[in-house]
Amino acid sequence: MRRKSKLESFGGRADERQGTILLWKILRDSRALQEVWTALKKREPDQEHILKAITELKFRDGVASYKSVLTLSAYIENICDVTDFVSTIRDCRDTAYDPSSARHNRQLEWIWKLATSNRTRKGGQTSRDWKKIGFRGEDPAEDLHHGGILALIQLRYICETRQKFVRRQVLSERKNWEGRYPWAYVGIICTNAAVEFLKERILDVLLLGLREPQMWQAFNEVYCDMFEAFHEDLVCSPTASAADFDCTFQRCMANQRLIHLQRVDQASADGSQQPPTTNYQPPTNHTSININPKTL
Repeated sequence: MRRKSKLESFGGRADERQGTILLWKILRDSRALQEVWTALKKREPDQEHILKAITELKFRDGVASYKSVLTLSAYIENICDVTDFVSTIRDCRDTAYDPSSARHNRQLEWIWKLATSNRTRKGGQTSRDWKKIGFRGEDPAEDLHHGGILALIQLRYICETRQKFVRRQVLSERKNWEGRYPWAYVGIICTNAAVEFLKERILDVLLLGLREPQMWQAFNEVYCDMFEAFHEDLVCSPTASAADFDCTFQRCMANQRLIHLQRVDQASADGSQQPPTTNYQPPTNHTSININPKTL
């Protein structure tokens, strides 16, 4: 009797998340299914066409069960949900911060309050005090131009969920360079690096099977971990200096990318390992972040 292939045998798995991960791995790595994988990565993928292409390959002997088709359909929908999320994040990053928007300015004010323990800021939208929390100039819009409203959302997220990390850097009283860097600007370029990981689809194993709010949370936690990893590499290195900033950032992001690639291999090597998930628990004493870009 012919041994079943992975594609033929995975459909009976009880765990939908793990079944989705195995299908994702097969589609990504299979030469025969490259057109299907390409179609899945497109904005608003045609799920019916994709399901037909897979089932024609899987059931080429003409033997199929209705239950298996339904299972495949559920897995494909989970993968398409991640594709939709990637599109949402890209749109959010490409939506410019608008200084005339009251909603955008409220988010920016929250970042100031959370990062500085509600200290008074001299001036309004344009102020030298913005440099105190790591913007490079007197107008935050100049830096936010590089990350759109996604950078705004993620700066607020890290201010709310990693308060000790943020205040330790922002409120540092050191007068020399050691331990100092343009904190807010680094957050913005970390946003862009996280988006590149997402577009590369190396974060999929963290997102498959999640609802959109959970995807936002998982993605924001990846961002926070990247930010803290850079901080540790730059500040804690005994040989670090201001001149090492760019090289340290590139090296750190390369290491973070390798970590996520290793997680992909670990989670999908045999279809049985549970992918890593965030341990983040929302604090009980914070104002919740509105992470829906449509409301910004």
